[in-house]
Amino acid sequence: MANCRVKAEASDLSTKFLPGLASGIEPSPYPGLMPYMFDSKRAPLIYMHLHGAVTDSDLQRMLADMDKLTAQAQSYAVVLDCRELQVPELAQLQRLAGWFADNFDVSARYHRGVVVVVDSTLIRSSLRTLMQLQRLPMPIHILEDVEQGYAWAASKLGAGDSHRSLSA
Repeated sequence: MANCRVKAEASDLSTKFLPGLASGIEPSPYPGLMPYMFDSKRAPLIYMHLHGAVTDSDLQRMLADMDKLTAQAQSYAVVLDCRELQVPELAQLQRLAGWFADNFDVSARYHRGVVVVVDSTLIRSSLRTLMQLQRLPMPIHILEDVEQGYAWAASKLGAGDSHRSLSA
């Protein structure tokens, strides 16, 4: 019964930050458009979508967006949709890990959590293994369902975070 209550609370929070979520959401709002998309329309709940092969310039844009988020000095949570992502190059993963190492304190202060949505069981297992090797400043959760991902991310924001707008 307690599990049902947690799901209901997460659902309540997700509809607070994502009006219309209860009626269903598109599985991939930006299919096939470009390898990296950033959506802050529902801030402090941020949606990032990685599609196909991510280039170094896509990664640079992603890191710049993350810089903008931390510079706002306000809480946020991220849904990182990787269901259509090709495995990134090792150098790109190292660059991302370096960003988190360089921005650990500020990320720990404002980044309430990231949910990574991945279809592949193999990639989900690999990510869980990598998470044990890399110390991250925020909670991370790996799922295969984007709607559950939104609910989890919204629950990390809690009732104390106000709905605000970020400039993308």
